[in-house]
Amino acid sequence: MRDIISGDSEKLPFELRIYSMSTFVNMLLVIGAIAGSALSSLPLYIHILNTLYLLACGIFYFLSRFRQRAYPLVYLVVTQVFLSLIWFANGGLKGSIPYFFFVLLLVALIVCRIRPLMTTLLVAGNLLLLIGIEFFHPGWVVPYRNESTHFFDIATSVPLILVLLAFWISMLKTSYDGERFIDPLTRLNNRQHTLNLLNQFISQRKISDLSIAFFDVDHFKKLNDTYGHNMGDQVLSKMGDILRECLRDNDISGRYGGEEFLVALPNTIKGNALQTLERIRNRVSETWFVIGSASVRTSISVGLVSLREDGAHIGKELGLNGLLARMFPDRSSSVDWEQVSDLKMRVVSEMIRIADDLMYRAKMTECQECGYQSKLDSEFQDDVCPRCGSSAVIPGRNRIMTL
Repeated sequence: MRDIISGDSEKLPFELRIYSMSTFVNMLLVIGAIAGSALSSLPLYIHILNTLYLLACGIFYFLSRFRQRAYPLVYLVVTQVFLSLIWFANGGLKGSIPYFFFVLLLVALIVCRIRPLMTTLLVAGNLLLLIGIEFFHPGWVVPYRNESTHFFDIATSVPLILVLLAFWISMLKTSYDGERFIDPLTRLNNRQHTLNLLNQFISQRKISDLSIAFFDVDHFKKLNDTYGHNMGDQVLSKMGDILRECLRDNDISGRYGGEEFLVALPNTIKGNALQTLERIRNRVSETWFVIGSASVRTSISVGLVSLREDGAHIGKELGLNGLLARMFPDRSSSVDWEQVSDLKMRVVSEMIRIADDLMYRAKMTECQECGYQSKLDSEFQDDVCPRCGSSAVIPGRNRIMTL
């Protein structure tokens, strides 16, 4: 059941996931009511009402799950209408429908940012109205035929309500826990969770390799200043989409801060990592971003470092020889594993620092003759080095820099 609700729906915005869960659980509640009605041999029109309500919940679930559209207020009103009809057709206050109202109130207060006061007034007010009508017009309520019919209805509906309510709360808690680790704009891991995942991977006793890339969006401040922050938000959101499309499920990606992103490719050699990052870089440079009548393209600058191929350089920066042997010692020897774990954390931090430095180098326009570098493209008029006059100039940005 958990896979039915999650799966690809994890890619949905958080509010839609919660809304989708609510409609799904409501469908199961109605199925339970239909089962109870069948056992109780209630009139045909009650089955028709339940079936129509199940169909309505199914439509809302389909819209949220597959069309990513939510109509929470309409959904709530439709639910109120059907439950009100079923109330009088199914025993009134003595039936199982009042339990549905209490469950609905709890679910609706949380789902899809519905205003709590308005929701409480709608559900609780409707419940009190039905009780009042039943008190003054008891003849409007269709009573149970006998005590066994009443027993079967309550016995099938109430346990199912309790089980599904517990399941819904569990799913809600899981979603909230997961949401704490997600950047709301890009839908990627946030910085802390990205680092946690990276440290979890590196803490394994043996890995084949690890490649880490650090990149940011070129001229991002200029994009915001020229076209507004909506354009910047669109660019960042699309970065999340591109990374999800280009990376494997076990790859690690996250928004590090601002327009900076961190990508870690577990068990991936440098050459394969470079191919993946080239694919990402090309996707970004080919994408048009549109706000109103304005359309623009941008690029990314990437720094890439790999554990095994660049291990000697990483070890030198840390002042350690034989880095890989220290990180992954022979199990037969006496090893201080706590010290090894600390070393691995230091290595991850150092790899990120190196990738960050390489990213800034990737932004530099540089002369191959004299080595002059600058982030200011204006210094290289007509692609000529201002220091030596050479035309052997490598443009900065929109490239990947490695050791």
